[in-house]
Amino acid sequence: MPGLDVTTKIWTRTIRKNGIGKANANGILLLTKCALHSLIVMNTIFCQKDRLKTMWRHLREPWSDAAREGLIEMKALALLPLFGCLIMANEAKVFSRCELAYKLQEAGMDGYEGYSLANWICMAFFESGFNTAAEDDNADGSTDYGIFQINSRVWCNNHRSPTENLCYMPCTDLLSSDITDDIICAKRIVKDPKGMDAWEDWTMHCKGRDLSEWVDGCDL
Repeated sequence: MPGLDVTTKIWTRTIRKNGIGKANANGILLLTKCALHSLIVMNTIFCQKDRLKTMWRHLREPWSDAAREGLIEMKALALLPLFGCLIMANEAKVFSRCELAYKLQEAGMDGYEGYSLANWICMAFFESGFNTAAEDDNADGSTDYGIFQINSRVWCNNHRSPTENLCYMPCTDLLSSDITDDIICAKRIVKDPKGMDAWEDWTMHCKGRDLSEWVDGCDL
């Protein structure tokens, strides 16, 4: 059975841009558990050369030149995400699971149009990895924006492709750390007959499942 495509759009806080490419059902379960408990799959943070992928040695064996060089290179690479975090700090926000749960509960999303808070958290995770700056280009020329991956062809205006702009807002408003506009638009979307089926990832990963883990421990 072919593996499912795994991208950092979904697993933002668990793997990074050079992470795994495919995963079977067990792999998806592992990544979901890691995300729920704020764990990182360490060997997917960097795309390493073969000689850097393992650093094991016997205690009595000296470091080889290649291993010593590899360790130095790995230390240098470890600094790169810190610079990336500094650059993105003022542009976007990656919510924690419970932080987003509090925010959505305050906005009246728990039970909105019949969908529990856990449904919204699960959907946001699989759509964007809780990343407010997430963008994803589609084959039809449209783009999905923000923490709920709202589509420009129907719901917002990106000033690049045809749009109905049913939420009456520019798509760039959906990319900031303030998710008020995202919530307003999501409430509009879920009022349509498709409900939360408008989000394909919700249908695939959340619909009809026990979602209690998504709000577990959040003290709501």
